[in-house]
Amino acid sequence: MATNMKEIDNKESTQVPEDSYEMDSRGFACVVLPELDYDAQLLAIRHLLRVHENVDREIEKEINALEESKKNSQGRLCDFFEFEQEEKIQFSVYQSAAHSMSAVGMLAPLMESIFHQGFRGIHENLFTGEQHPSSHIRWNQSDADKWDCHLVWGRSGRKKDLVRGIIQLSDATGLKPFLPEDLEVVLKVLFSYRNKMFHCGFEWPVVERTRFWNRIENESWPANWLDKATSGGEPWIIYLSSEFIQHCIQTIEQVIASFGNFVVKKSGLAQQLHSR
Repeated sequence: MATNMKEIDNKESTQVPEDSYEMDSRGFACVVLPELDYDAQLLAIRHLLRVHENVDREIEKEINALEESKKNSQGRLCDFFEFEQEEKIQFSVYQSAAHSMSAVGMLAPLMESIFHQGFRGIHENLFTGEQHPSSHIRWNQSDADKWDCHLVWGRSGRKKDLVRGIIQLSDATGLKPFLPEDLEVVLKVLFSYRNKMFHCGFEWPVVERTRFWNRIENESWPANWLDKATSGGEPWIIYLSSEFIQHCIQTIEQVIASFGNFVVKKSGLAQQLHSR
């Protein structure tokens, strides 16, 4: 899958009709992501998410059936159906948490890997000389640091911050204009949730639940990106919504296309493709 820029320039297969330029430029993402089969990963993720959706629908059907049985029964039999329904609802809460952890456990590492490897690929294939694209503070650092999107530089020096590192390095390289406009908030929600789930499990400490849920309003996160089960009216278990999961997949697709468009633009292929 590895391809260098000379090979791309010399292959007649790069002759793309002008009206399909934007669509076909996505394929050039492989120049900076030669060791990552992102399409296969997305296919596998989509498949497992569909399995989870089917399981969730089956549980919902069982809960609704028990509700009907409860309505049509009396006495101890009604109590039995009510108990069974409560048990099933309790189970569905934890099952949804498991599915949410599975989703973030697939989406967050893929997003992180695309950016981490993509920036390394930009360094190796597009910015191979001593000349840097700007006077950004990152270019004063060592190669090992300045191309690492896990790091960010500010007034207080270097810090570890994946989200801010991705945004800062995107700005420094010139990739940022190609990326989705809401990328930063998507990354904040995705990685913040990933960190909470993988450090705290399904049931976070009460203070962590409240603090995280308040971030929706405090940081202007879209209200439909997160769901919750409650206990005593307060957040109990927090999930990624199906809307946000699908939005993450769309964002990953857009990021891949952004890398492809960036490669075409920075390598000079844009003019070649438009002129053919």
